[in-house]
Amino acid sequence: RPPRSTLFPYTTLFRSEWKLSAFAAGGVNLGGRFGGTRSPVVATCQDCHMPGVAGAPCSFCSDRPDLASHEFAGAAVPSLDLIAAYTVGDPDVNPAHIAAGRAKALSMLQRAATVELSRAGGNVVARVINQSGHKLPTGHIEGRRVWLNLSFYDINDNLLLERGHYDTGTAHLDEATTTVYEMQVALSADAATATGLPAGVTTHMALADTIAKDTRIPPRGFNNTTYANAGAPVVGISYGDGEYWHEQQVALPANTARVVAKLYYQSLTRHYIEALRDGNVTDSWGTTLHSLWQATGRGAPIEMTTATLELERVFADSFE
Repeated sequence: RPPRSTLFPYTTLFRSEWKLSAFAAGGVNLGGRFGGTRSPVVATCQDCHMPGVAGAPCSFCSDRPDLASHEFAGAAVPSLDLIAAYTVGDPDVNPAHIAAGRAKALSMLQRAATVELSRAGGNVVARVINQSGHKLPTGHIEGRRVWLNLSFYDINDNLLLERGHYDTGTAHLDEATTTVYEMQVALSADAATATGLPAGVTTHMALADTIAKDTRIPPRGFNNTTYANAGAPVVGISYGDGEYWHEQQVALPANTARVVAKLYYQSLTRHYIEALRDGNVTDSWGTTLHSLWQATGRGAPIEMTTATLELERVFADSFE
């Protein structure tokens, strides 16, 4: 059963994702994916978010090969776009620094996961692998989600089928045709009575007392019992102990020659931004946020990684 409390312990929950992973229990060798000039073993939060660089810690010190950088990159690409747009012309804000932070955040996202495609008879198997030390995605869950877009083409590059389509014009995701990796919180009947808000899934994160959904991909070292006991259970999907990936199987349309998988991350969904706009009745910040969101691409999803499976004539001929 999803945990319930009078005030949802978000800080504890997100810390537990790392604390209970294999990364915190001795480290994981990721072959240099994170860590910079340090060891390829990721064993601390700093290994990813303060990677090693060559340089001097001060003007009168000698160079070190593994100086801890202070970039603190996360996944705030769209948020930095909002800040850049809002501070245009501000003499106290250097747009080059925002751009540098954005590039580091984008790089972090592009290293956080991988996708593998394979064929199993008449199906394509798409495996999304979490390469991070916490659930994918993580952090404050408002508006954050990851999903896999699958496109199937024939030998003439005609699109036969698409799953997980995102419409940039309407900022709408076709959730019915893909698995959305996300967390949603809710108000129990008791919390609804106490707050005067409707019971069920809510955007009022600070008032929520129930996890309604948590389909996010666990990290290495995941165990259902220990994560559930720590208040970070899987809800609405199934992961086996030790699994840090999720697989989708899709029937291959006739004459498929190529399958392209693209993994997307989004943190400024239309639903989230409109909820913030509509929920703010004290000043103009809700409207300002929505206008900035509109002007910066409406929170368009970020491509994390991609994979291609070429079938060519082999699969096409099987239908003849």
